[in-house]
Amino acid sequence: MDHEELKKIRDEIDVTNQSLISLFERRMELVNRVAEYKRERGLPVFDGAREKEVLEKCAAWVKAPHYRESCLWMMARVIEASRRYENKKIAEQKEAKSRVTPASAPYRRVGYQGVPGSYSHQALRSYFAGRDVSERNFKLFGDVVSAVMSGEVDCGVLPIENSSTGGILEVYDLLRKNDCHIVGEKIVKVDHNLMAVRGANMADIRRVYSHPQGFSQCAEFFAQHRDWELIPYFNTAKSAEMVALEGDLSKAAVASREAAELYGLEILAPNINSSASNYTRFVVIAAAAQRDEEADKITVVIGLRHEPGALCRALSCFCGNGLNLTNIESRPLEGGSWEYFFHLDFSGHLREKNVERAVAELEKNTSYLKILGNYRADRAG
Repeated sequence: MDHEELKKIRDEIDVTNQSLISLFERRMELVNRVAEYKRERGLPVFDGAREKEVLEKCAAWVKAPHYRESCLWMMARVIEASRRYENKKIAEQKEAKSRVTPASAPYRRVGYQGVPGSYSHQALRSYFAGRDVSERNFKLFGDVVSAVMSGEVDCGVLPIENSSTGGILEVYDLLRKNDCHIVGEKIVKVDHNLMAVRGANMADIRRVYSHPQGFSQCAEFFAQHRDWELIPYFNTAKSAEMVALEGDLSKAAVASREAAELYGLEILAPNINSSASNYTRFVVIAAAAQRDEEADKITVVIGLRHEPGALCRALSCFCGNGLNLTNIESRPLEGGSWEYFFHLDFSGHLREKNVERAVAELEKNTSYLKILGNYRADRAG
């Protein structure tokens, strides 16, 4: 081969490269649309099943067997570049949409799930004690989030974790899927009581109503009354309200002492929760992130690739930067077998250097990262 022939081959390679670049740009335009779909639905960028499917198809399309390994290596790099672009694009869109309010900004309209007398209502009253706020109650957790996002209320109060039974899974999922932010928390001591209309006694009871968490937290008590039918209801205080309205001696509710007083019910068995140290942590959510120089707690959601060491590498970001990880909760990834999101709480402020390093390392070692909030921890529990 002489120099002229080499030049012709290289010219042809340049033309081929030009075609490859054009095709790659077209591919990235499609990736951009996929990124928008994932952002709207709160889905992680990394989808192991889809990437495996793409590589298997590419392997089948290779006509020359001796090029297969090189082709698959190239496509794996293309997929990696696409993933990086999706992560960057989603982060930029969220940053452009995000609003930040100072910690002093007033929240005047506050929403909560349930009715007066519920533990959510107690958390609201305790957190906003001394402040002039109007209260709005909603039937479902999702209704509270929707009201916050639409501007119907300035913020909402939701239960997220109980010291006896763990995380409130529905709330974890709602926070991940919606562009709301945690701006505060309140820990409430939970003392469940069995209550019924006046004149009823333990022998009369046949059906008991409460939120599933209420039943779970009183499992030992109900193990002694297996002949009772336990019926899940919207929340504890709503159960008390319903029992009071129906006036049926055979029906009881599990709720707070405040709910019993509010709805005129008689407590048949006080403090029936299995653990005497029974606390529920509530979060205050808003549509805008809050800028608070005294914030000392951070909540994030991460997604991990389904590969050895993925969780270990993510957790090492906290240990390596001297950060105290206070809670971890896993949630399954929709459409992915044995793939999970992890909700993490840790101490710190986003402006601290070790926190900045940890977040940067998390971005490199996860397929999805969402900062839910940086707020003041409640030390009451």
